[in-house]
Amino acid sequence: MMLAISELPEDIRKEAEQVYLDLFPYTTRAINKWGDTFAILFGGREIKKQRDIIQACWRLHLKGQSATFMEYILRHIDDRIRVVENEPVSNPRQSNVGMIAVNGNRNMVCGGRRARNGYHLGDANFIPYTIKNDLSEFYSIPNEPRWWGPCFFVCGGVMRNELNEILYADPVRLESVWKNFIEYLVLKMKPLHSTAIIFIKWID
Repeated sequence: MMLAISELPEDIRKEAEQVYLDLFPYTTRAINKWGDTFAILFGGREIKKQRDIIQACWRLHLKGQSATFMEYILRHIDDRIRVVENEPVSNPRQSNVGMIAVNGNRNMVCGGRRARNGYHLGDANFIPYTIKNDLSEFYSIPNEPRWWGPCFFVCGGVMRNELNEILYADPVRLESVWKNFIEYLVLKMKPLHSTAIIFIKWID
């Protein structure tokens, strides 16, 4: 086939090569057609990020619905984003503030800057929110451990205790233009029974 193409007139050969390159996200001239394929509306966002996201979605069938795959997709929007499953299971409502130094904590050492009772990380006034199925709402998870297992965190990273339980999730600051798009991708990829807890501070 390549021999046949090489014998075509120059303009036709170049067009044939471009049509072939349209098959791949990083070389296509029709990025919006790729968006239509995955039901993604990009609007006026950066073409490089559009290509990265399409490339990631193209590999969906190879990776499945996992936190690792979701993180792989979302980090094409912002490399700081992490997706962390709530394993081992702990109360996710405690994860916007992590208590570091309390009585009996081994971090309480003489001369340590954090060696004072009540030292904590996080902002008690910051309220993450949940995405479950097709519903976005304020942060509300029942105070029952059976609800905690299917939760996962979309955040900037987590801090764990000696039992490896998540104590604190670090929020990411992102421009609000990405809000609907990130929520759409999370809903598209997450298992239906799970709850996404979004630790993102949206800024204008």
